[in-house]
Amino acid sequence: MTTPFPSRPLTPAQHGLWVTEQVLAPGAAHHLALTVRFPDPPDPDALAARCARLLERQPVLCSRVDPDGPVLAPATGPAPGLRRLACAADGLD
Repeated sequence: MTTPFPSRPLTPAQHGLWVTEQVLAPGAAHHLALTVRFPDPPDPDALAARCARLLERQPVLCSRVDPDGPVLAPATGPAPGLRRLACAADGLD
């Protein structure tokens, strides 16, 4: 679990996203898919360890918006697991 941080008010941009999610059906509109290409396949255990370190150093990445707030609050429970997918290089374009 990451180091907790105090709850804080949302920025105007975060508040706008929160309002949108409250008014419209929540979905994947604000989720970001990321494709990373490595010259050689990475070591899965090393990659998972580095991602865990990133979440430990940047606890805001595991934050959530408190529905009673709205404020940015530390997430509760374990950090999300790393999901790895593999495909052929020509399958990404």
